[in-house]
Amino acid sequence: GAAAADEIARVPGIDVVFVGALSLALALGESDPAAPAVDQTIADICQSCASADRRTGIHALNAAARQRWADRGVNFFVIG
Repeated sequence: GAAAADEIARVPGIDVVFVGALSLALALGESDPAAPAVDQTIADICQSCASADRRTGIHALNAAARQRWADRGVNFFVIG
């Protein structure tokens, strides 16, 4: 899970750590993937990935959502 992001990002052969924002929100006890706790956790995951020279991926419904996540450090997207 998110608490193991440093370890997960350092697994040999991994190029992208893909975050399921809604799944993460629910795991954190939130119903909204835009909740501050989810934002902070995703930012932390992005930092773990950057430290391990990995990309962080997420699903974005549209260009506005893509920009929102990019502003938080996400750098790999599935759009639509």
